[in-house]
Amino acid sequence: MSLPIGTIISYLGTEAKLSQLRPEGWLLCDGSEMNSGDYPELWDAIGNRYGGMSGTEAFNLPDLRGMFLRGLDPSGVKDPDFASRTSPIPGNTMKVGATVGSRQDHQLLNHQHNWDQNFGQISWHGSDLNVQLSQQSGNMGTQPTTNVDGGGKKSR
Repeated sequence: MSLPIGTIISYLGTEAKLSQLRPEGWLLCDGSEMNSGDYPELWDAIGNRYGGMSGTEAFNLPDLRGMFLRGLDPSGVKDPDFASRTSPIPGNTMKVGATVGSRQDHQLLNHQHNWDQNFGQISWHGSDLNVQLSQQSGNMGTQPTTNVDGGGKKSR
């Protein structure tokens, strides 16, 4: 079975073994600048999508260090937040929708928790050594709390 040019797979080897990958035709997705003359089929597959200047032979590999991949969903129906995706080129915040290689910021799924809310009060009156303490306490019941900063339709 041969893999299409531009296929990305997870690498579980050690850093010491990376030097063995390039002779086998594998490149690390680390944002490196490449020459389209050296990798014409890869250039045809990804072009300047991950950086590089149009009209030159230079193009960049995707920089996926510390990131996770998502499967192709060009219609965006599986990703309710597809409209928030940005260009994969570092520093470019242009919205690109459900395109392959696009980026999304992290977020926490909008959710709600119930928690018991207790209260207590301590007051004192007096001077010198004459101190009186009183305490009142109770339970206000279960209160819902909802995260509001960045709550989205899914966690990532």
